[in-house]
Amino acid sequence: MKKKSFFHHLIILFILFTLFGCTRKPWLDDLGEKTVETMEQIFYQMQNRDNHCDCCIETDIIITLSTLMEKKAIAGFLQTMEPSSVKFVTTNPLGQPLFALVTKDRTFQSVNIPHYLYQKGRLDSFLLYNGVPLSLFSNNWLINLTGQLPQGNVEILEIRKDRKERGVWFNIRFDDGKKKVMNHLLIDIEQQRLLARMINTEKHGFDDDEETAAIIYYEDWKSDTTCPIPTTLQISEFAFGSEITLQLSNISSATKLNENDFTINSPPGFTHQILP
Repeated sequence: MKKKSFFHHLIILFILFTLFGCTRKPWLDDLGEKTVETMEQIFYQMQNRDNHCDCCIETDIIITLSTLMEKKAIAGFLQTMEPSSVKFVTTNPLGQPLFALVTKDRTFQSVNIPHYLYQKGRLDSFLLYNGVPLSLFSNNWLINLTGQLPQGNVEILEIRKDRKERGVWFNIRFDDGKKKVMNHLLIDIEQQRLLARMINTEKHGFDDDEETAAIIYYEDWKSDTTCPIPTTLQISEFAFGSEITLQLSNISSATKLNENDFTINSPPGFTHQILP
């Protein structure tokens, strides 16, 4: 069986925000009842603000994977349209495409130019083929990338103090269009910005045992866009101490994107592989 390349795994890790491991719980006790009411009001104000943000963005991106043994980076161009359409293209120094991946609804297509390989099929099959737990693909990718709050009916289950006094943790439950999912969100109340998003493989409360599937930290916010957007994302708590850093630049609205932009035609002569 042919060994998958580092490049292939890096793309998978980036697109899915795939992280594994356990961490010390970063929250403390419940807030008082009156304080909780105030925090809930701020949360829903932020949700309403994010509801008016752009539906689509495009950006240059540098993805850096750091492990105990090595550090590698790859640069590319990213387009995303809510809720789950993504296009990622990387090129060589001459600007020629090397790899492209698009997702739309629950399907994917990819082209690996050096290997003359075209793949398409069900996204769930793509995840299983690459050894990625389905439970990790649970969020709207646009809000994961831009640090926005989920829209629609969001239920606030608990609110806790942050152990390091960075802000307040909200334990929320919402419908991602397929099922109910749960996130823990660390919010800077004064700045009204999301500092961290914790996604868990088991949907529990603050005090239940759970395995952390993903922790995304949002930094270096850009304020001269329609909505504030982070330009650095730290995705940490990988197994074996790995970490992914996403650096965004030249961010712009892409409101003219449509579903046809998230389709790839197979180049002539490429091997076709379908994942049913």
